Amino acid sequence: MNFRVFFPLAAAGLALLAVAGCNAALETTVAKTGSVTLKLEPAAKKASTSIRYGEQINVVLPAAHTGYVWQIISNDERILRQTDALKAGLANTWSVSFLALKPGKSIVRFVCVQTSTSEEVEPIDRYDVTVKVTE
Repeated sequence: MNFRVFFPLAAAGLALLAVAGCNAALETTVAKTGSVTLKLEPAAKKASTSIRYGEQINVVLPAAHTGYVWQIISNDERILRQTDALKAGLANTWSVSFLALKPGKSIVRFVCVQTSTSEEVEPIDRYDVTVKVTE
């Protein structure tokens, strides 16, 4: 192969590898090592639990009132990555899962809000779940 053709191709290939390497550094890959389920009770508005790095936590919320949905309004995504959508399930309970990315603490706040309004409204219910992630 001619040097004049090879050199630009090699430089372009190295540049692509460098860019791919930079993007790979931004992605956090954590292997799931286990799973914990936390079922929230209607009377207890605060809950806390500890999980290990790499574990998944499945949070189960009580049924939302008719015309209302649960939403997540805070979570430290450096500690816990949401792995699926918050959704209604069996017996009208709602559930969502998170993966522990690194040791630390995250407070996940869930609020129950009306679905059919364009105005900002106060939630009618709320849960604060403190998740401590250990090594």
